[in-house]
Amino acid sequence: MTIAPCPFCGSLGRKSKEHRIPESWKPYFHLVSEVVHSTSIAGEVQPPRSSSRTQLDFQYGGICEACNNGWMREIDEAAMVRLVNLAWAKTTEIPSSEVLTVMRSVVRAALVTAWGKRRIGGHPEASAEEFYRTRLPPPGTHVFMGFSDWIFLHAAGHHAVWPVDPDVVGGVHIVAWGLERLYTIVVFPKDGDLVMAGQTAAAIRRTSKGVLREVWPHAPGRPIVVPLARSGELDRVFAARVTQARPLLLNEAPVIPSEDPPNIVARNEGRDPMDLLAEYVRPPTKAPPSLPT
Repeated sequence: MTIAPCPFCGSLGRKSKEHRIPESWKPYFHLVSEVVHSTSIAGEVQPPRSSSRTQLDFQYGGICEACNNGWMREIDEAAMVRLVNLAWAKTTEIPSSEVLTVMRSVVRAALVTAWGKRRIGGHPEASAEEFYRTRLPPPGTHVFMGFSDWIFLHAAGHHAVWPVDPDVVGGVHIVAWGLERLYTIVVFPKDGDLVMAGQTAAAIRRTSKGVLREVWPHAPGRPIVVPLARSGELDRVFAARVTQARPLLLNEAPVIPSEDPPNIVARNEGRDPMDLLAEYVRPPTKAPPSLPT
């Protein structure tokens, strides 16, 4: 049996499963009891499927225990208070002293998401290895943030790759997820293609028209303010336009998965939406922790 190396440090040691979003953050958020997955490959939508997990239960194997329980955990613990409060829109600001702290946690989550969804087009290997070495957003990384009124938007994570063919050198990875009201997009170069990563980031800026802010790269010593005023515009269609590679790079119409799995449709047909919310959404059990004064 071949033992695969850890995608971050390259270790062949004992492997574990790493959460996209730390499990310890679950008490702070609304949790769904069932997640619907949608997939499109080269513009073709695959049949949707569902799983009985909350959006914060997703974890992916193949990451060594030393990374999982060491520096990755430390990164998330350092950023937890700020990110939880951002997720709830209790604050819209990232002070200059916390910018790198927050970006480290966001980049870790994005790289773990891409690793977990690598079966189509692979994952940004060079970025993962660089992040392990430096603990900094790798060259060619672009991060966007905004607020949405749709709290479960891409809650289980989204990963787009262009081009899809893993044998084609160059391209871009686009990773996105929603955490309560905070929506985050991270762009990584594929095979070191800094030009395509930059073109994708420029396309996201043009398409979002101010609903999202590019928060990395960022000038040192300056705070970040995430835009809130137009959160009603950041819906499912908007998210598709700014996270699918073909609409961004080829000006094609985005793919909008519109159907739930037949078993969910049959089960919920005719039921009151408020009853469904009460049945399938669990409210948080903890208030967001206090921000430093």
